[in-house]
Amino acid sequence: RQMCIRDSFYYGRYKGAVWIVMFRRKDHVRLTQSPSGGGSGNPAWDFQWFIESPRKDVLSRLIFRAVYKKWEGRDDVIREYERFVYELDS
Repeated sequence: RQMCIRDSFYYGRYKGAVWIVMFRRKDHVRLTQSPSGGGSGNPAWDFQWFIESPRKDVLSRLIFRAVYKKWEGRDDVIREYERFVYELDS
């Protein structure tokens, strides 16, 4: 199945809960997924952070948010991401 990543977040469901990991768009985080990386029927999700033109003795910082909560649907996950992005911009 072909995947398309539109925004910088991913989530996984377990029983009645969801685990969401969200990143700032400007941090150039690449999301990766392996269909069998976590075992049969259990995909593995990872991320890679690319720092453009890294320089010695210059601090680089990755800002992200992780949320574990009751599963309330995909729209709720998207609202969590939109709130995260809004809070960063305000």
